[in-house]
Amino acid sequence: MHVFHLPKYSPDWNPDEKVWNHLKHHELKSHQAKTNDGLKHMTRRELRSMAKRPELLRGLYFRCCVSAFFA
Repeated sequence: MHVFHLPKYSPDWNPDEKVWNHLKHHELKSHQAKTNDGLKHMTRRELRSMAKRPELLRGLYFRCCVSAFFA
């Protein structure tokens, strides 16, 4: 196990941020949700779809600076 001390705000070092960024700017870019519940439903659907695409998630992870430590 490795412990990395990161700055308080460091989204470039957080793989989750890459997933949310991709979701926002690609998967839900032109969504048609009219309500918060509609947006929540679409977000869950798209996250499930992304989870079935390991090559996408692997690519998002390796764009993250943290991957340099494990390469």
